[in-house]
Amino acid sequence: ATRSDLLTAFSRGATRHSPLADATNLHAQSATLGDNAAALAEIMAAEDLKLVPVCDAQAHPVGVVLADDIVLFALGLPRAA
Repeated sequence: ATRSDLLTAFSRGATRHSPLADATNLHAQSATLGDNAAALAEIMAAEDLKLVPVCDAQAHPVGVVLADDIVLFALGLPRAA
């Protein structure tokens, strides 16, 4: 669940004892290691996403792509360590 998901759940009456499933977005976006950066940028812009998890072929999370990463990539600048 993202911070936005949690805030929405709390605004609807969830408490810290509520199951995480009550705050989880069941339609979350994810990317794979082979996805195209331009297509991912379009999805992120259309859905106002700040980050997208990246999963391997077995659907295990291996990292995240941040909106800032897309901008740096488009500008040809290195990602900060």
